[in-house]
Amino acid sequence: MIYVIVAIVILIIIAVIYSKKDGEVEPDPWYWKWPLIDDTTQRWADYCKYMQKITTDTLVALEMRFYKWVSDWDLWNKVNHWALPDVVWVNKKDDCDGLARLSADMLGRFVKIPEVWWLEYYGFYREYFSDNETGRWLGNYKLKAGGHAITVYKKDGKLLAFSNTSWWNTQNFKDFIEIGELTFPEGLYYIICRHWETGKAQWILKAKEGEILEGTNIFHRKLRETRNLIGLRKGELKRVRECLKRVRPME
Repeated sequence: MIYVIVAIVILIIIAVIYSKKDGEVEPDPWYWKWPLIDDTTQRWADYCKYMQKITTDTLVALEMRFYKWVSDWDLWNKVNHWALPDVVWVNKKDDCDGLARLSADMLGRFVKIPEVWWLEYYGFYREYFSDNETGRWLGNYKLKAGGHAITVYKKDGKLLAFSNTSWWNTQNFKDFIEIGELTFPEGLYYIICRHWETGKAQWILKAKEGEILEGTNIFHRKLRETRNLIGLRKGELKRVRECLKRVRPME
């Protein structure tokens, strides 16, 4: 009997610790991945000295042209690794989370934009199949899930973003969900918005089981079967393919 009582007490304590009150952000499952900056190193001093010239988001976009995407496995021999901005600056390469950490740090620390966020997006996209010899699209696909980190910031009342090394400054995004749907046109199921410097979760959106977050994605036109893609206008089909090219899984 005593063991049952102890078990019940433990369950109650766990429930109290992890209960989400109004206005609170639900527990962050990956905060431990966020590396803290060491401002005592020579590397950090060199990074800050170099970045003093970055005073606008246009200069951030120009700077990001000198970097390239590589997988964590190729660079760190790890499945997943979140790098510091000064480390990315030295290496001139990283995957989506490292590149986002760098662009977010430049915007927040040196351009001094007040509202900058580092977002984790998790959603679904379509992998299309084509003939290996002709390159002709075969008309079929498979649905895949993935994750992607993006820097989002607000300027003059508008939302803009950096995805890997691309500057998304002309899309007129309606909300955070629409930004994520450029990478995951089939819909999003999980979003974590972090502070650009501390990595602390500002808010978290999670879809109900078996659902996606309500948004404005281009597949809301009942495009649930392969044959329906034939009805896409030429421009829309091009947009779909461009969206899929930007996908860089985080895992």
